[in-house]
Amino acid sequence: MSASAEGKNAFANVIVGLLVMMSITLATASTIHFGVAVAGVDDPFPGAALPEAIISVVVLAGAAAAAVRVSHAWRWALAATLFGILGFLIGLRFTLFGGRSVVFGDVVYHLAGLLVLVVIAGLLLSSRGRAALGKA
Repeated sequence: MSASAEGKNAFANVIVGLLVMMSITLATASTIHFGVAVAGVDDPFPGAALPEAIISVVVLAGAAAAAVRVSHAWRWALAATLFGILGFLIGLRFTLFGGRSVVFGDVVYHLAGLLVLVVIAGLLLSSRGRAALGKA
């Protein structure tokens, strides 16, 4: 394998890893919001549980498409990332203005998730990200 191909694979793997990480955090948040205490965190909020689970699955699908380099992998990964950004923005809106008391940890979680997803989008939109996932 050439150095160029190895570099593309490494860059793609960073994107895939970040997408998988986001999917795991969303699945964990969803589990907590379904009422299961995880690592001592207990925050039942059924209104957020299902949307977080759906976003987790979509982001994981984008990661899987990128990992196996399916046709249009770049588009799948970008669409999943943009869907995640939209979901986090909606979640932040409900966190701040949804009628529940605002919990600092929830705000930090949504802002951190948004930051990571925006970084992923930036990586995907870069020339290296486009090349790594077959969108020249």
